[in-house]
Amino acid sequence: MRYVPTEKLELGMLIALPVYDDRGRILINSYNELSEKYMQRIKSFGLQGIYVEDDYSSDVEIKDNISGELRCRAIQALKDMNVDACIGISKEIVNQLLCNSSWDYGLVDIRSFDEYIYRHSVQVAVLATLIGIGMGLKDKELENLCLAGLLLDIGMMHLGEELSTKEKTLTYMDYANIKIHPKVSVKMLEDRDDIMMTTRIAILQHHENVDGSGYPNGQTGDKIHKFAKILHVADTYDALISKRPFRKCYTYPEAVEYLLGGCNVQFAKEIVLSFVKNVPVYPKGYPIVLSDGREGFVLRNKKGYPLRPVVRLFDGEELDLSEVGKTRNITIRSVMDAEEKFK
Repeated sequence: MRYVPTEKLELGMLIALPVYDDRGRILINSYNELSEKYMQRIKSFGLQGIYVEDDYSSDVEIKDNISGELRCRAIQALKDMNVDACIGISKEIVNQLLCNSSWDYGLVDIRSFDEYIYRHSVQVAVLATLIGIGMGLKDKELENLCLAGLLLDIGMMHLGEELSTKEKTLTYMDYANIKIHPKVSVKMLEDRDDIMMTTRIAILQHHENVDGSGYPNGQTGDKIHKFAKILHVADTYDALISKRPFRKCYTYPEAVEYLLGGCNVQFAKEIVLSFVKNVPVYPKGYPIVLSDGREGFVLRNKKGYPLRPVVRLFDGEELDLSEVGKTRNITIRSVMDAEEKFK
């Protein structure tokens, strides 16, 4: 299977994975041909793209880093503001990620604008846990970190989902509300004796920048908890690669460049480097255009080479970009170009 952006979908394409609505119900089942009715559903839900299967990609198997069922339960727990369920789900997420020995996963999280804040929180929890695993955190630490990722935006949910789905430019008052959401999140958890202080601090500080320019308290350097620094990287990355009503999404390498450029200003350098080392930049099946103009998609990733995956071209050739001796002068030019040209 491979991923195709919505604007490049064509009628008759074979849908490879189910498409879910914001309640976890199947909107379009797998192995249906893409019809005009299904196309309208995809567009009406604001989905960025779907997975299809064709002659180019019939042998490509792509797995999510956590099960779809667990992801849907996590989203529903957040919608219900069910903290008890989130505590249990955080343990399940950690367990699934620890049991997943493969580094080469990477389903694009297909999400709509309306459910952005919930899916975003789940994805932040997953990314933060992957970073934590790469940094050698213990199981209990990972569970506390993962829970912080799930709950980091409950204050935003309480203030109103419209702040995260607003199509127009945010006003001064919108920004003021956004800047207090970490405090609101922690306030909502003040009666929970079963949530560790490290989790609360991570939620409170996840928008603090290491140079002191962040919010809500302008903390700097070592005054910011390690878990908060991890959440900041995961939160920023997922926000950048997500299409929003008011802006286009960053490409994956553009988002990584943003993180690297923010080292020691916004982000702790060691956290960003752990992210790059432990999270594949290009999801399997994702469309690319090479620097020589040839088009294809990512076939698999190789640990240690986050920006140089193995790619399959539409002329049938496969290139391992990590073999620098053979492919030194070939790079992935831009996945944004791929989104514009991919058929």
